[in-house]
Amino acid sequence: MRNQYGLAIESFLQDDYEQLIKLAWRYQFDDDRSKYKRELRELQEHASERILARLELNG
Repeated sequence: MRNQYGLAIESFLQDDYEQLIKLAWRYQFDDDRSKYKRELRELQEHASERILARLELNG
């Protein structure tokens, strides 16, 4: 798995994991999933930017 996704794994910061856990915890009992999905997309966008930046540096 590290061979396939190593760059993405290296681009993910400890804070990203913490934010993901906080996000899941905050909305775990909320029936309205739209807020959860919106904040998850925002986190994904930030992580994706770092992954793309690393690709450019390595490419």
